[in-house]
Amino acid sequence: MARYLPLKKDPEQDILLTQHPMGTPPRLQPTVQFNALWQWIWLCDMPPETEDYCLTLPAAIHMVEKIYQEEVVPLVRERAQQLLTWLLPLIDPMELDFEL
Repeated sequence: MARYLPLKKDPEQDILLTQHPMGTPPRLQPTVQFNALWQWIWLCDMPPETEDYCLTLPAAIHMVEKIYQEEVVPLVRERAQQLLTWLLPLIDPMELDFEL
């Protein structure tokens, strides 16, 4: 059974930005954990068998944008928008390979 998490208004309080070597050639890039994004949007724990992984900021933005576009639950859309508002200023727009 899922454990529900408290509603918080600021993703910066719950989602940690970390630097990981990624790309070719490898270079340090800011990343976020997939599970942290999931928990923040849906306010519940991930299933225990779910593997966690790092997302670059452009990948995280792309994922959250898709959730925002496809989700019908108003609270989830609102939380996805809050994440986008927090994530977008953190990167150079030239790093995005898609249109928002």
